[in-house]
Amino acid sequence: MRLSQNELLRRAEKGERFGAYLFFGKDEFRKRLAIDQLLKSLSQEKIFAFDFEKLHADEIPIDELLAKAGSVGLFSGNKIIVVFEILDFDADERPRLLEYLRSPLSATSLIFTSQEKDVNRSPLFKVIEGSNHGVVVDFPQLTNRDAERWVRGEVKKAGKEISQGAIDMLLESCGMDLWTVGNELEKLIAYAGTSPALDQETVENVQGFGKEISVFEVAEKTSQKNRKAAFFALEKNLLAGTERNKVFPAISREYGLLAVSKAAGAGFPIPQHLRYVAWKINKLGPQAESLPWEDLRASLSSVFESEFELKNSRVPWDLGIELLLHKLTKK
Repeated sequence: MRLSQNELLRRAEKGERFGAYLFFGKDEFRKRLAIDQLLKSLSQEKIFAFDFEKLHADEIPIDELLAKAGSVGLFSGNKIIVVFEILDFDADERPRLLEYLRSPLSATSLIFTSQEKDVNRSPLFKVIEGSNHGVVVDFPQLTNRDAERWVRGEVKKAGKEISQGAIDMLLESCGMDLWTVGNELEKLIAYAGTSPALDQETVENVQGFGKEISVFEVAEKTSQKNRKAAFFALEKNLLAGTERNKVFPAISREYGLLAVSKAAGAGFPIPQHLRYVAWKINKLGPQAESLPWEDLRASLSSVFESEFELKNSRVPWDLGIELLLHKLTKK
């Protein structure tokens, strides 16, 4: 059957679960968010416990996927397996998946995604849509009005308001790509601090540095252990007039979100107060997954120690930030 995203989540909250899902369309951001919302709806209502795994179709043969689907979960009898880009499966192997999808196991849910515009012509699409055990959900590219509504909603979750002029400037510079819009929106919210409103002046101030000059670039390059790029970004910020005490909060936020992203990848729901940056948490997923917990804990410990030293004036800001960057970018 075919459902809207809202109807899908409404049914999930009531305990309705399907053997196969297919999220298709060009809006990759909303697809990833819908997967998180679906898992959160099911787990929060304590409808069932489940084992959870994310894969890509070009990484796993169909026989291996079906073996996973048929195995008993370690923590419960239920399993959810997310498989990105269903049409990347080997065409010769797809008939075996078709056979399974006609009568999937009740204890396992397979969630597939696809960005291909012709996916609805695929036999895989048709068997999921035509089955009582399956559901397809379309995620087309947002219209300008849809994007405006989304921006207002995300800003409201952060406890703020945004003017129409600020929205117009934001969408004009970012387009309809919610990954990019969300990235800029997080910067605006962080820049606004305790101010309850985001206006055109806020957008102008944040974007005035240009895409290449931002404290968030320092944080991003630092978390990627790219020492040269991190210090180059720091220098650009200082030359542009950014105060050093604006850099540390961005680094601290980056590592905090990495920890949340790693936990989310293990199946834990995103905390409610961080839902407005769920796009960022999803974006950090591959990086967080490749980062061992021991390394992440060590980095967080370094951040907390530096925060204590800086706030208690044990080291000057200039020296403290540079020492922290050296420590965090050590490979």
